[in-house]
Amino acid sequence: MIFTFDHMEIEDVKTRGESKWSLREWKLTELKGIIASWQRRMKDWDGWNAIFLECHDQARSVSRYTNDSDEYREQAAKMLALMQTTLGGTLYLYQGQEIGMRNFPADWDPEIEYKDIETLNFWNRIKDSYADGSEEIREARILLQKKARDHARTPMQWDDTPNAGFTTPEAKPWMRINDDYRNVNVEAQTSIKGLTENVLSVWQYWQQALRHRKLHKDVFIYGDFELVDCDNEAVFAYMRSDTDKRNKWLVAMNWTTDEVEWTIPTGIHVDSWASSSLLTSNPEIKESTIRLQPFDGVLGRCK
Repeated sequence: MIFTFDHMEIEDVKTRGESKWSLREWKLTELKGIIASWQRRMKDWDGWNAIFLECHDQARSVSRYTNDSDEYREQAAKMLALMQTTLGGTLYLYQGQEIGMRNFPADWDPEIEYKDIETLNFWNRIKDSYADGSEEIREARILLQKKARDHARTPMQWDDTPNAGFTTPEAKPWMRINDDYRNVNVEAQTSIKGLTENVLSVWQYWQQALRHRKLHKDVFIYGDFELVDCDNEAVFAYMRSDTDKRNKWLVAMNWTTDEVEWTIPTGIHVDSWASSSLLTSNPEIKESTIRLQPFDGVLGRCK
């Protein structure tokens, strides 16, 4: 099994000596190419993929790849869950990812709240070299808020009590609790009646998506992968099928904050769409087009 980091380093400027502390705008087609390449290579080379977007050394995926604002965080987290649960290999789900935990706010003081040595060394070097209020200091703060590994190391948010239920209210955890814990926590997402009201929390969506992945493991874990509409910079779409091509599924996701109308490519015929619990929202679906809301995702079984 191979852990590849191409997708984790997509925003790095590779020409710089210390590429982690750099940031560039990347295109969806780049990410699509990386994922498609490794999905195909592992099949061709008789290898095996590790499917992950987070770990203890990387910032939160909903903050790195999507828009983690209050408006989009939940929807974007579900879309990423749809992608992970429909890619071939062994899926790794990092603590907090199942409830859509995000990076902590940009206004946290690096000298007080950040703990990672590499991060602090970078910050101290910039601070010692440039004046307060300079462009270099501003850019360094942006880099810390976007890429520091400390974002994945804040205490797990179990409930809305002091210290998020991770420890007793009077205790002091090793890191500050993310400010959003009162709304983003396990208790809130596991207690809502999402399954009956057709509005799933991120946790409930993961639960359903993992169940679907296991039910169709010949397709989503062991099956073949084919990228669809390769040059589209808004929609990430692909086909998954078992080795006999008897069971085929279409996955399509809108990676933007805009509403997108996507035309299903010629030759792909969707027989039925997955139940609403496996759609990240309720997109408008016509015979050959799909209207996708921001960070929408759909899953269709094909003829």
